[in-house]
Amino acid sequence: MIKLSAYWGAILGCAMSTTGLFACPIPITNPSFETDAITGANAPVFMIRTPAPTGWTYVSGSPPSGLLAPDAAPNTFYNTGSTQGVDGSKVYFTIDGQHLMKQVLTATLQANTTYTVSIASGTRSGWTLFGGYSIDLGTTTGAKVLSWSAAGRNLAPLGHFATTERSFTTGPNPPGLGQPLQITIGQPATDRLSPPAANAGYTELDNIRISATPATPRAAGTPIDVFIVAGQSNAHGWGANVAQLSPDRRHYALEPARNALLAYTQRNNPDPVSCVGSFAQLRSQGSGFAANFDGFGPELSLGTELARAYDKPVAIIKYAIGSTGLSYHLRKSPLDPDPATHHYAKMMTFISNAKQQLIDQGYSPTIKAFFWLQGEGDVLLQNGASGAYGGNLKQYIIDVRADLGVSDLKFFTTEINSNALKFAEPAIAPHTTNVNKGMIWVTGELSNVYYVPTTSITGISPDQVHYNANGTIDVGREWAIAYDNTLP
Repeated sequence: MIKLSAYWGAILGCAMSTTGLFACPIPITNPSFETDAITGANAPVFMIRTPAPTGWTYVSGSPPSGLLAPDAAPNTFYNTGSTQGVDGSKVYFTIDGQHLMKQVLTATLQANTTYTVSIASGTRSGWTLFGGYSIDLGTTTGAKVLSWSAAGRNLAPLGHFATTERSFTTGPNPPGLGQPLQITIGQPATDRLSPPAANAGYTELDNIRISATPATPRAAGTPIDVFIVAGQSNAHGWGANVAQLSPDRRHYALEPARNALLAYTQRNNPDPVSCVGSFAQLRSQGSGFAANFDGFGPELSLGTELARAYDKPVAIIKYAIGSTGLSYHLRKSPLDPDPATHHYAKMMTFISNAKQQLIDQGYSPTIKAFFWLQGEGDVLLQNGASGAYGGNLKQYIIDVRADLGVSDLKFFTTEINSNALKFAEPAIAPHTTNVNKGMIWVTGELSNVYYVPTTSITGISPDQVHYNANGTIDVGREWAIAYDNTLP
């Protein structure tokens, strides 16, 4: 005799999740854009549509958008067979600017439920201008459940599509409880104030899926330890590719701790659009890294190690902007005259909003530590920034502690690794030394500041600037060890 839950799971088309509960699909009208035919002068390849695809409603933007058939001949955008992993023959496209569309769903927001959203995105074979994509699951009144964006680079290899997903579990009384759910997709807007003034490039999306799985209820006010990761491209994880992890480190990507969460803002500073994710289960972040691969930063191993070592929920908030310097971009009073490159206030706003999301979902967050992986920009500027690094870092820590309201916040600085040969070049090595000495100096100036050596980490990318996948994992593990060493 089968269990009644299994019977109803089968009837509803639900699949057994890893927790032994059923993940039930939430119906979406026209989720793979197969309902409408491609007609007109450009059929069967693409069609610019004035109305949104069936089931969807345009909510912003005016650039061309419509339907594309990646494998239709003749087609100069994709390679033959590019639709591998995509549902059907057509996809949605938009180009050259923020353009969003939405759909109100029949399901309503429930408490103590894990929501998983997945979407396929495509990378054209003959055109490298990728405009990024944005996904938001919330309610019709604006309550947020799960959102993320990817920009600049796509997870998919050239001429193909790839799928990425995120999962988040609601608390006992989430904002918007009982309200209709709404999915919004499209191309994200720029967050730069200076040229390029607008997002540009193409976005192709397909096969949107949403599921809901009952989760074990947690009590209101459940404690959660919060750890902040900040810095520039190595904190982002610019050279870290999941596919290149060694077997002994692969478990961090394949089986991250289930009781660890991640919210992030990250980008390479020259890019016009940030990759931003609201809180979701800790995992790699997919696209938006140095190339077409599934990327991550040292938070992946840090969060997993901390959650498993102390057997309690943890949350990582990451704000990492590549090609930045502490003196010019990241401190509270930066030197760069362009306000678009000033990140201190943006970081504080993001941390505050992320912390509020935890509170809204029934957690009681406590900020425990700040992990800092930065200094390469001040090394490479070679204009006095490296010599002033210690003083700038001291003031940065003072400001961070004051603005977060944690006067004794543990702050972990991270050595610039000379195994990355760029920082050992004769003309650059003195500046590397200045920055590292500045970090060490601050440990004697302020309490609860710690210096994390990295010379034992040899996993370096071919560019000799960034950590590779293994090296990025090792940084996170060294952070976890350093934090553990400060505990009673």
